Amino acid sequence: MKIENEESWSLIEASQNPGVNLAWIETDKMGPIVITATPKSETFVVDPQGVLYQARINRYLTVRFPKKATNTPVNCTIKITPFRHENLEDAKRLYHHQVGDLIMSTDYIEIVADGISEFRRPVGVRLPMPEIVEEFDQEDIAVLYKPSSEDAWQIFNDKLTFTKQTVSFDVKALSKYVVALSRPQRKRRLTEAFRIFDTQNRVVTGEILTFIKMEEKLWLLAVEIVQKNDIEKSIKDKENDGFEMVEKVEIVKEEKQVFRKHYKAARKDYSKMQEKPDDPNVNLINNSVFDLELQGDLCVYESNSHYVTNQFKLPYSEIIGNNHRLYEIQPKLKDGVVDIGVNGYDCEATLNILNKSPVNKDDPECIRTFRISIESSRVAKYFYEEPVPDEPEPEPEPVIEIPVEEPIPPPSPVQSPKPEGRFSTPLTESFMRLIKHKRPPIKIYKEPKVLSGRSLRALALEIPQGLTLAVHLDIPDSTMTGIGFDALSLGMGLADVTYKILVHWKRKCVSIKSDGDIQVECLINALHEMDRSDIADIVAERHAVNQELDPACFSPIRVTVDHIN
Repeated sequence: MKIENEESWSLIEASQNPGVNLAWIETDKMGPIVITATPKSETFVVDPQGVLYQARINRYLTVRFPKKATNTPVNCTIKITPFRHENLEDAKRLYHHQVGDLIMSTDYIEIVADGISEFRRPVGVRLPMPEIVEEFDQEDIAVLYKPSSEDAWQIFNDKLTFTKQTVSFDVKALSKYVVALSRPQRKRRLTEAFRIFDTQNRVVTGEILTFIKMEEKLWLLAVEIVQKNDIEKSIKDKENDGFEMVEKVEIVKEEKQVFRKHYKAARKDYSKMQEKPDDPNVNLINNSVFDLELQGDLCVYESNSHYVTNQFKLPYSEIIGNNHRLYEIQPKLKDGVVDIGVNGYDCEATLNILNKSPVNKDDPECIRTFRISIESSRVAKYFYEEPVPDEPEPEPEPVIEIPVEEPIPPPSPVQSPKPEGRFSTPLTESFMRLIKHKRPPIKIYKEPKVLSGRSLRALALEIPQGLTLAVHLDIPDSTMTGIGFDALSLGMGLADVTYKILVHWKRKCVSIKSDGDIQVECLINALHEMDRSDIADIVAERHAVNQELDPACFSPIRVTVDHIN
């Protein structure tokens, strides 16, 4: 508990009834309360002469260190973090494409050796098997390991020795392990499943960047959430697109005045207290939402709904990966119209990034502040209107002399040939004029088979980067934002997002309906631009023979990717 008017957290006593997932606390003070849990752990010493250690927290967990695996005694720690099987069904419902191939898993087992990244001789590790009731194939059992918290999960491809209850293998470097059972011949998909589990509970560090782009009649404000490793790349990309980085203002936190409840209460010695430096990065949690507040001479204008506001939201999602928003800004309103009084002066505004948490929901914390300054010359260009040219005087109407034409004698009537067959009388000129077609023939548009619904579904399964494809297909940002929010609310996978984008592009965003080859060419060019030339070549080949796309036509690509993995 963090008691009111105190700076540090303090431990308090709590009781728990057996079988009830509740903690009972008795206190006469108020403040935020946090319940923490630590994984099961135990520590042992590895001697240079070797050791065979059987863990006490799990009887099937054994670590064998051969002789001379290390030169000096080393402390080793074993930690076991539970894998919540009750959340597996919810994960399959929300992320079926990524997690659907996982059937069962053991707890996370982490073995750490202090000060040693690799042993001189291989170390034998024996891990428990999942609690499997039905019969299974050993080829579908996978041992996954994670060398460090920043690395991805990998499948252990060396020799495995199975028993009824355990699986054993040799390694030179200890790490974090998990043993999992997959659907038949789907073992390689387990790395994606455990990446999803880590993503939902992972906190990464990053930064919130703000850029502005000034044109004569259009001011754009871009706000982007990026991870720490992608900050330099994001700044470079925005500068190449013509954006300028907005200046960040350092936040000065005011010291709260604390009054003693009694005159005899001890006064704190503030001279000995050291001020904690602010964290230069922002903690990013998946599916979190930041509140943005624009103050000053500017406001945000929604061109679709013609709505003006100063407060808006910026969500962060690690799965979608597209965490930037583009806003159109304009001078503030006065009596419902744009304030022309700022014309000729500098426009000053501040953008505050607020972070709401359950503790400070009513009083959100301002984590970033940006100062936006627009020069008076650019403001004048925004309000500049070209003068309307004067209407020219009407010119006098010219006098047209109509020449007198000599009468032309009427042509002699043309006798139509005598028809053969059942028509006994010749067809007259007026009858021929009545039966003649005046309208040009109607050309029926036929959709190419590579753009059918079945073909687009097969193509979406091979392109998880749906939003990147949408950018190369010139789909508006507002449409991508709507599709992204629908995907989050409905729990769609990446393939479903890509399929919705392709269907929307085919129905609305493509204005050329007369020639299907042009639409297919646009799709092929977009795939080349996003470095998926292998898929673009398959689409071109199937279109040349007018055949639909199916999962079987992409099997050469999957075989190549599996070989590389």
